Amino acid sequence: MWLSTETGVLSASPTKVWDIVRDITLLPRWHHFFASVSIEDPETALHPGHGHYVPAGWRGFIHARTAGPFTTSIGERSVVVRQPQPGRGEQIFSWWVAPGDEGTRIVQRIRVSGRYGVLFTRLIGRRSAQDFDENVRKLGLLVES
Repeated sequence: MWLSTETGVLSASPTKVWDIVRDITLLPRWHHFFASVSIEDPETALHPGHGHYVPAGWRGFIHARTAGPFTTSIGERSVVVRQPQPGRGEQIFSWWVAPGDEGTRIVQRIRVSGRYGVLFTRLIGRRSAQDFDENVRKLGLLVES
């Protein structure tokens, strides 16, 4: 299993940040990993149960052939996206939004497990952890627009 936690700070209000983070269909607009997100039931886009996403770049081709639907749970200020992977693995993206001393804190946690966990850590996890500052910057621009 591989686990990584990153934290960023935005000057926007927690409510404005939360309004964007909880709508997972907006992930492609601020998170580099997601090229598209579709929800099985569009009427519940802010509280979806399951859907499909396509990763950006060549990973989308592999993902389309190996991954089933993701499931999402949305808490008071948290979003969890669980994606089953081949080899009884799982990739979990989680985000939390909370007020902080210097602004609104956003925390991302990525967990990768399973037989092919090392591969998915290389393809998905490490880059998502490394690029989190850029994702937070894009999120800030989206909040301001």
